[in-house]
Amino acid sequence: DEGIIKKDEIGAIISTSFTPDYYVPSCSSVLHSLAQLPEDVLCLDVPHGCAGYLMGLYQSCLLLNKTNKKVLLFTGEIFNRKYTENEAKYSTPVFGGDAASVSVIENDASFGDIFFSFKSNGKDGNALLMPGGAFWHPMYYGEPSTFVDKGETRAYLSTNMDGSAVFNFIQRDV
Repeated sequence: DEGIIKKDEIGAIISTSFTPDYYVPSCSSVLHSLAQLPEDVLCLDVPHGCAGYLMGLYQSCLLLNKTNKKVLLFTGEIFNRKYTENEAKYSTPVFGGDAASVSVIENDASFGDIFFSFKSNGKDGNALLMPGGAFWHPMYYGEPSTFVDKGETRAYLSTNMDGSAVFNFIQRDV
């Protein structure tokens, strides 16, 4: 509204949230609609957890190589959703918070190249997991909201974290 960025200067919207408002449409498409951007603006969602912002930044830089338009990089999470009383008893305490940001990524000839280095480690994928709510285990009204895993009761719709495994991964690999 203030004219800081003109709509025709925007080439893409990237959203890195993994707590979307909807499965469909994507977060970037919702943002595109709310901003009333032109149809040629690319919408891309990169829901990649803790590394999401860096992955989105990487994708933004790749897009800059193909266009001379700006990329809007959005990130935002809502970890503190309202749990039922039963879910709250069996949820891992949240390690993040509710926040949002937008970054404007653009070419600048006075700066040099940007370098990224990524690795993927899927072997400990269950160390940080929300086991319910998606298509692998959809939740239905009236269905139990908890399950027993290795003798512990857990909530399907909360993030379950093996803190030791996450800590060890960070110490060893990050």
